Amino acid sequence: MRALELGGPDDLDNMGPAHAACALLKNQGDHRRAAQAKRQKIQYIGADASKRPLPFGRASPWKRKLSGEIVPR
Repeated sequence: MRALELGGPDDLDNMGPAHAACALLKNQGDHRRAAQAKRQKIQYIGADASKRPLPFGRASPWKRKLSGEIVPR
């Protein structure tokens, strides 16, 4: 079954396992998949900040002039 946070149905058939150990494993897997889906969605819509910005890009505190000189922005 699918977790509620992944779009699963909210009914009795979609209930978790009765054993504590089984439930722990299922919940860990569900949360892992939900977090991955959220990361993919954020990346798809372009809302994530680049972890590796371009050198001398707009986010950089430095600017390179046409002459090659590097100056603070």
